[in-house]
Order: sequence, then structure tokens, then C-alpha cells
Amino acid sequence: MTTYNGCHYILEQLDSIYLQTRKPDEVIICDDRSSDDTIQIINSFIIEHNLSNWILQINEYNLGWQKNFYKAIGLAKGDIIFFSDQDDIWELNKIEKLSSLMVRYNLGCLVGGRTIINETGARNSKREEKRDFSNKLTKVKLNKSFYDIKTLGCCMCVSRKVADLYLSINYPEGGHDSQCGRIAVLFDSLWKLDTPVIKYRIHTSNSSGISGNFSFGSATLQKRLIDIEVQIEWAKRVTKLPICNENQKVFLTGILEALEARHKYLSQTKRLFISMLPYSSFYSGFSMFIGDWAYKHNINRKLGYIRWNIQKVLR
Repeated sequence: MTTYNGCHYILEQLDSIYLQTRKPDEVIICDDRSSDDTIQIINSFIIEHNLSNWILQINEYNLGWQKNFYKAIGLAKGDIIFFSDQDDIWELNKIEKLSSLMVRYNLGCLVGGRTIINETGARNSKREEKRDFSNKLTKVKLNKSFYDIKTLGCCMCVSRKVADLYLSINYPEGGHDSQCGRIAVLFDSLWKLDTPVIKYRIHTSNSSGISGNFSFGSATLQKRLIDIEVQIEWAKRVTKLPICNENQKVFLTGILEALEARHKYLSQTKRLFISMLPYSSFYSGFSMFIGDWAYKHNINRKLGYIRWNIQKVLR
């Protein structure tokens, strides 16, 4: 778990981990120089419950959430590692359910579902998915749009092998959850369980983009270019891993070609949208494909607003 100024919600999260039906062997908490009561709340909780296997480390200086997670994962010793945000509430059987499946099927990464709550902990009906959970375990197949596979860190756990590969790439800028998900699917070991394992809290201070009213069009062209640059650098580093075989290298080479084409299109004014048609299969869907065109011509926010209102009416 990483923490930073999370005093409003941290106690509920600590409780939900402490009360798990399968107790964690260790809990690593890295605080990123909180200026509120977060550190005091965690220390008091550890002392009150005599939790000798719960470790709180306070960073010497502020690392930011990505590097803070990288540090915390590097401190973990377990064979199965769970990632935790500071403001959610875990279902009490999360560790038991996910770890048993990880062991039974020898999985590299397992991602569960979530229900959505608001600041007070009540179910957020406006943001809740209108469907029933199937409880099915399904394998995520490798495809050209694997950069857009959704792996929410607070819902996932990874094997020691995946965690060590993530650490060996040594690129925290890419985010721990997305990297671990990509590593797992690249090595044929990413699975999803359609069962809620956490209550995901939406509030104004969420680091995740899910807290916004709509995600499409809410960033900037510069941010999109930076994201692509991060993806390019990550793919280059993965191809250098000693366990990366020729088929995986060929796959990543194709991904790199598409990413570099996207970057050229978005950064060069005379580059035409038609030049991206050969790479359309590398996009997760039409909205992302047309999104590059919208960002380049600075109409992304207008299209995002239109899309959000259409979805609002359909609800």
C-alpha cells in the first residue's frame, strides 16, 4: 500500500485488510511524506492490533505515486503480491479468493472486479455498472491493442515472477498496474475474475482518471504524446529482457512501429490522418482511433462532452 494525505479514508481500508478471512503474511506501507494525520493513524492501528508483520516506511522525500509503488513492491517478500490504494475498502475474502485461484491455476496476474462507492461509503448508483457479475474466470488473450487492456491495480494481485520482471525493467514512470498487466499478458498469464473484490471509492482527490465525469478529451495533446513516449520506452526495455523470446520480440516490434507512427502523426502538423489507417488494428476501438485525430486538431474536449452526454441519456 502507498499512502499520501489519506487520513479521511485510510482507517476503513486498514480495517478491511486486517479483517481478511485469509490474513496477509506481511503488509508493506510506504508513506510519501504525508502532511496530515495519515502516519499517526497507521502507527496507532499497528500498535493497537499488535501487528508485527505490518511495516510502515516513511519516504525521505516525496517520490510521487508511481515511484512510491515501485519502492513498496521492491520491499515485498511474498510469492503473491496485492496492490492497495489508501481510500478503498476490500471485500473481506479478497485475499482468500484471489490467492487460492493464483495457486490452483499457477497464474501470473489476476484482476478482480469492483463496486463503486462515494465519499461516505454508500453505493454510487450514478457510476455503478448496470450488470450482474458472472463470477467467471477468463484468460486475457494477447492482441495488438494490449496497451489498452484494463488492469486496475487496486483489484489485482501478481506472482513473484511478474513482480520481479516489473522491478527488473526499472521504469516506474509507466505505472505498476499497467506494466504488470502487460507483462502477464505478454507471457500468457493474465486472467480476470468477474467478481467484485473491492469497494472502489470515487471522490474529488482520486489519482485515477475514473473519478472524472468523462475521460475522453479530458487530457491534452502533450499528455497524450508523453503517454506514447512512455509506452515506447517500456516496449524497448521489455525486448531486452533475457526471457523475451523471438515471437514476443516480433510482436513488440510491431507495437513499437504503431506507437512511433502515432507519435509522428500527433507531433507533425503535415502528417495526415490517413497515414494511421494501416495501424487501426492497434487501437482498442473506434473512439480511441478517432481520438488521435480529435486531440491533434484540439477538438477532443468537445467530442468528449458530446460522448458523455450521450452516455448520460442512455443510462
